[in-house]
Amino acid sequence: MRLRSLVSLPLAVGCLVVAAPAAQAACAGEDDVPTAATRAQAQDAVLCLINEERRERGLRSLRDNDRLQRAATRHSSHMVDDRFFDHTTPNGTTLAERARSAGYARAGASWSVGENLAWGTALRATPRGLVRAWMRSAPHKANILEASYRDLGVGIAIGAPVAVSGGAAGATCTANFGVRR
Repeated sequence: MRLRSLVSLPLAVGCLVVAAPAAQAACAGEDDVPTAATRAQAQDAVLCLINEERRERGLRSLRDNDRLQRAATRHSSHMVDDRFFDHTTPNGTTLAERARSAGYARAGASWSVGENLAWGTALRATPRGLVRAWMRSAPHKANILEASYRDLGVGIAIGAPVAVSGGAAGATCTANFGVRR
């Protein structure tokens, strides 16, 4: 088992030239602050944006994995509900334990998981803002571009893991990367 664990705080993480038509957002909802009604679309947008970063570098796209997504969603919700921001919960539960509990990592099998965390408000809470913050952080970027990973589960909880002044809308995101061999 190999475990990678990272934290990001985007608040405080011959040439041929052809003219192309104006680009539309490639990932639906990438510039929208997630709400309870759009949370699933925001999670899909994070996956889409991460896969764009990988494809631009010749890496294969990650597959959406329900088990990793379940672990990620539970962790994001736990952080918002219990007001903490860490890879290890206050009761000591780790990423590896969450991956096993969700059924992704099985005893006796070879597997590897990694995790990126982020939270933000306003534009920093959008899928594009979250992924942009990770790509500006070498360790988070390394998780996103790790060639061995095959699966991704993204979990977004509405709200922040800390009190936010002015009551700004926020989102907390966990991205769980994995590979099973």
